[in-house]
Amino acid sequence: MRILSHEVGPDGLTIRTDGGLLALNPRTDRTVRVRFTLADAFSQKPSLTVVPVGAQSPPVSFSVADGPDCL
Repeated sequence: MRILSHEVGPDGLTIRTDGGLLALNPRTDRTVRVRFTLADAFSQKPSLTVVPVGAQSPPVSFSVADGPDCL
């Protein structure tokens, strides 16, 4: 899969690839929510397997490094 673009937001990283859309959202210092879709955008339907953001601990700090051959 080739990365076409990426966007860092306050709640995680979204990566657009030639194979789909990938989102990585840190939830705690030990848990990351991973989503993938072949569509152009993620479904807006509530997930039945994820605890709502307001019901968990404070936001987790994270950083993203963009190198010549890695993200």
